[in-house]
Amino acid sequence: MLESLEKLGKLFGEFKPYDTIEGDFVLVLNLDDKGNFLDFELEEFSKEKLDKYFYKDSGASNPPSWTPTLNLNLKEPQKTLKTAIKRLEVLADFGNLKIENLKNLNFEELTETLREKLKEIPPKKKVIFTVKLNGRHIGEIEELKEGLEKFLEHRFSEKITSSEGVCSICKKLKKVFGEGLFPVKFYTLDKPNFIHGGFKRKEFVFPICYECGLKLKEGWNFVVRNLTFNFAGSIKFHLLPELVIEDEEKLKWLVERRLLETAQKVNGLSERAKEKLEQDERRILKKISEEGNYFTVHLLFLKKKNKEERIKLYLYGIYPSRLKELFEFKKYTEQLLGIDFNYSTVWDFFKENYEREFYEYVRSTFKGFPFNKILLLKVILEKLKQLLEEKESLNSFELALKNALGVYLFSLLACGGLNMEEKNPNCLEKSESLEEFLNCFPLLRGGAEKGLFLLGVLTGKLLQIQEGRLEGNKPFLKKLKGLKMRKGDFKNLFTELVAKLEEYNQAGEFPILTKKVKKLIEKTAQYLLSCEDWKLSDKEANFIFACGMGLSQRVFEILDKETREAG
Repeated sequence: MLESLEKLGKLFGEFKPYDTIEGDFVLVLNLDDKGNFLDFELEEFSKEKLDKYFYKDSGASNPPSWTPTLNLNLKEPQKTLKTAIKRLEVLADFGNLKIENLKNLNFEELTETLREKLKEIPPKKKVIFTVKLNGRHIGEIEELKEGLEKFLEHRFSEKITSSEGVCSICKKLKKVFGEGLFPVKFYTLDKPNFIHGGFKRKEFVFPICYECGLKLKEGWNFVVRNLTFNFAGSIKFHLLPELVIEDEEKLKWLVERRLLETAQKVNGLSERAKEKLEQDERRILKKISEEGNYFTVHLLFLKKKNKEERIKLYLYGIYPSRLKELFEFKKYTEQLLGIDFNYSTVWDFFKENYEREFYEYVRSTFKGFPFNKILLLKVILEKLKQLLEEKESLNSFELALKNALGVYLFSLLACGGLNMEEKNPNCLEKSESLEEFLNCFPLLRGGAEKGLFLLGVLTGKLLQIQEGRLEGNKPFLKKLKGLKMRKGDFKNLFTELVAKLEEYNQAGEFPILTKKVKKLIEKTAQYLLSCEDWKLSDKEANFIFACGMGLSQRVFEILDKETREAG
């Protein structure tokens, strides 16, 4: 990561030795080359002169600036005057510029003269104070500019341990620092690819020279300004490109003509326009996936809490070809289930209680590492249980179930647990018979799975009947035990479900136990009874059952078609 930031900083960094300051007027203390007082001069503030004013924010109040340019304290101008002279002395000392009489200035007389000059300034105006030597601004004197650079490096080396050594970035022998030069507060030693030398204990050092440290800072600022995107709706991630074979011109072209053009299209839109488009991560990652494998990208996910930024996930070395695969898995999932799938879909299941597990899901799918299937099913089932208990309509549950199935199947595809070649992505939609549908459904590999799925289909049908006849109430839901059923529970559920259907059939105004329902009951019993020794975990069994509930309407559409064709 350090090398990536350094290269970006070198190519795109804005190495301004001064900072921006604003005001209405500039009050100038004019001195000659030896430091003798000449006069005070008042002029209008100009943004075009920022490089001449040479203001450098210290990030503190004492002093507020590292140079003799600072905001004028109108109530106590003598304080500003003393600070400016002190900063001029420091820069002159570090820049080897002799100003012999600077220490002989009479501050009392200067303060009185300064107060008289302030009477020329209209009220409620902001005034900048600065110094000129023989008519030249601070930013026009090379010795003072070099003095600031040397002072900042000296100040840094006093605070941070340094020694002579080889910089891990530029490979040159010079004064290097072991820490403190990193532009981000979250830098860590316990995650891969942050450490120069990997996880080899003897190489747990990352010496960096001051110059490379400045490039790191500029590289990070560039990434924050230009290569920061939304992920799963509200999560921020930073994107760092790195060429496989080092080539500065190629990197410059990649960033400017591929990444920045796409980023500007996203960042230049209004928030409302963004909502109508694909999410940021899809636009930028899709663009990268269309490139060849001449570079990789690192994705850094951060979460800000108060003033502290914490690493949630660092994905390193992702090739465009891998992103292309992920988009193919996404397309397959969408075609198979008829949904719009992305990482926001995944986040909806994890965001309430499983943030850490969500980032592990992202890591696994991006890198192709195995993900804990039982943990994933736990997260999914808890969300589905919540929807059922909130008395949402079954239509809402159907959509949630399809999304849950998308989360599960995408994980299998991305982590090597399912091959796209096994099932045609259009087979569920185009299935013309129940048997064809069951054989097409990716999770139904054996009789137990098919039996549980059909039991879910029948349960979904019963719940639809109850929802329609009992003003939205679905009392049979309590039989599902919050989707925490075990093997014996499913068999008991089947018995109770058939009994309830018979009860409604006898009391109803129209027959419920139609030919197609009876056929489904027979199929369910056949599959369940033929698989006494199933190898499914309880969570897998409950999820397959829930899939049947959510897809109940689709199954009955197929049965209706079969019935019509049979005459």
